[in-house]
Amino acid sequence: MSTFLVVLIIIVFVGVVLLIRSLMRKGIDAASKAANQKIFYKTEYEEGQQIVSKPLIFETSASASEIMHELATHVSTVEISELPVGFKAAVYKTSSNSNRITYSFGNKLVPKTFDAEVVLTALDPQTTKGFFRILNWTEREGLIMGQDAMKKLIKEVQGAFSAADANKMLKGGLQNG
Repeated sequence: MSTFLVVLIIIVFVGVVLLIRSLMRKGIDAASKAANQKIFYKTEYEEGQQIVSKPLIFETSASASEIMHELATHVSTVEISELPVGFKAAVYKTSSNSNRITYSFGNKLVPKTFDAEVVLTALDPQTTKGFFRILNWTEREGLIMGQDAMKKLIKEVQGAFSAADANKMLKGGLQNG
């Protein structure tokens, strides 16, 4: 056998072994993700999916400026410059204007685990419609990261809506959670 043919066989063999390892790794990762979602962390998976798929929608007689004031009062945020380092993370404002606030959750090492927004629209002079939703999020092994922080943020936003108008109409979100 020629040297070229031996080298070619070795290269093909190594390529096949690497391909099989890659496919096995992907199969194991997919099986692990499915097991997390369907067996081991089924409740957490379903709860996370509900949080990110159900926006909070409300109608109120409060003005957008009143609601924005209550959001500033009720939603616990830190300044971007004060983000924690290490394993702790915090909610912070990434942008805001007169009818929209965008929040993010993270730390100095991982600045965004999720983003959420509140958008306010005046339907008429006496009614404001609001919309709160999780814009994007991080998943690890099939599970949504930062669920406790998402729940806390949703409750704080609901608290702000209630403070602005106790008679608001609320749909979606964590009604009983």
